[in-house]
Amino acid sequence: MRFATAHSTSTDQSIRKNVLKEIYKAAAPSTAKCFRFAIKNGGVVEDRDAMLEAISLASFSIMFASNMLRSDRELVMRAVQQWGYALQYASDELKNDKELVREALKHSPLAFCHASPTLRADWEIALPAIRHNPKNLKYCSYDIRGNKDAVMEAIRCENMHNGPSLYYAFAHLWADTELLSATERKEKEKEDQRESSGFYRR
Repeated sequence: MRFATAHSTSTDQSIRKNVLKEIYKAAAPSTAKCFRFAIKNGGVVEDRDAMLEAISLASFSIMFASNMLRSDRELVMRAVQQWGYALQYASDELKNDKELVREALKHSPLAFCHASPTLRADWEIALPAIRHNPKNLKYCSYDIRGNKDAVMEAIRCENMHNGPSLYYAFAHLWADTELLSATERKEKEKEDQRESSGFYRR
């Protein structure tokens, strides 16, 4: 199949949509890498309408968007609504957009690591992210990682698939007796969950 190049000024929208669908069908039996290559060579990098169509087929298509398109809030919002990790391809400005980051975290809680440093220091963003996945404590600002209440909340929210949150806290908290006791209790609780669920027999 020859991959056509899409230009918003010369290609009808329906034709462009069909081209992208053909690219998708051609690459689907193969690997995701082939699909990405097809999209990149389909000429959708600079074309906004074509990129929107590509994102509707596969949200990771945004990795081929130009810098200008990565600053397009509507386009990036569509991508993160399907795949939260698309946040990593957003412009620095959009990584600092609270609404957009919250949307990304709804779909991929660990996309928190791609939020701006400002938002990773923002309790309104960081605390819910920690509750969704305690591993996000690792990506929080120094102030939050050094805050006893934040670390305690991370420990409280751990499940049997999480490691000890205390590991991500600042060193001055490692010897805190309350945090150590909470960690010990949680590790015992997680071990019991693993045993009862047959985790080790898989």
